Amino acid sequence: NIEIVLIDDSPEDTELAIRALEKFRLANKLHCFKDASKAFDFLLSKATNNNEAANSMLILLDLKMPRMSGLEFIRTMKSNELTKNIAIVILTSSVDLPDIKESLKLGVKSYIPKPIYFV
Repeated sequence: NIEIVLIDDSPEDTELAIRALEKFRLANKLHCFKDASKAFDFLLSKATNNNEAANSMLILLDLKMPRMSGLEFIRTMKSNELTKNIAIVILTSSVDLPDIKESLKLGVKSYIPKPIYFV
C-alpha cells in the first residue's frame, strides 16, 4: 500500500496531477504539500513513528519552489537516515540539464518534465 506525497507550489499543477491519478484509478492515499519543508516534517514524523511505512511511500516533487527548492529537499531527505530510502520522482517544468544531472546524481528514481499529457 504505497502512499503518494505530492509536493508542488502550483495549485494548477497539483490539480492536474490529482486528476491524472484519478483518471488511472489509483486508489493510493495522497498527501499534497505546497511547501517542501512542511512535507519533510511530515515524512520525518512518519518515518520516526513507522520507518517501514515511510519507506513504502512515493514522493512526486517539483524542483522550482520558494523557501526550499526541490534539490534542497532531496539533499535533506537523502542526508537523513530515516528518510533516505523514500523514493523520489521529479515532476517539474525544468528541463535544464544541470537540474536533471543533479537530481539523478542525488538518487531520484525518475525525472519527468511537465506538462505531462495523459491520453
